[in-house]
Amino acid sequence: RSSDLLGASLGMERDVVTVAKRGAHLCKCDLASLMVGEFPELQGEMGAAYALGQGEPGAVARVIAMHYQPKGASDATADDDPAALVALADRLDTLVGCFSVGLSPTGAADPYALRRACLGVLRTVLDRGYDLSLSAALEVAYAGFEGVKLDATMPETRAKLVDFFRDRLRGLLIEHHPHDVVDACLASGHD
Repeated sequence: RSSDLLGASLGMERDVVTVAKRGAHLCKCDLASLMVGEFPELQGEMGAAYALGQGEPGAVARVIAMHYQPKGASDATADDDPAALVALADRLDTLVGCFSVGLSPTGAADPYALRRACLGVLRTVLDRGYDLSLSAALEVAYAGFEGVKLDATMPETRAKLVDFFRDRLRGLLIEHHPHDVVDACLASGHD
């Protein structure tokens, strides 16, 4: 559902969203396989191979393989819209779900790699040139938990995550721009 709503908010074509939705439906299936259990670095790659073996289109297999990008700080982001859309939806769902039940990083501890997920969202949005409202995207992700008991309301979760994203965005921007310029820009808004 998040892929569908995010795709619409980004103005993506219907066929892009359709591929993304099918890829999102299948993207975690390979986690149950013995191959990925023994070789976790093959996550996504094996899912794509299994999808192709089951007759799924190449575009769907590509979503499955690429939605984990970026895996690390120096990795490329997903290089097509359907995969980038699923990458965003997956990470936003994880962030909203964890923050809404009190599982936010503390100090150096980040057992759920939420900082990495946040950076993945930011890098994907920046690399793809998407015009995405963070608040709206967080609301879409929160709506996906309808019927699930969460500890924090949507406004509480959104407020925590907006601050969390702001700090990560600041870190990304000061790598290439003067601190005072970044702080001035972020002070004027960062949605």
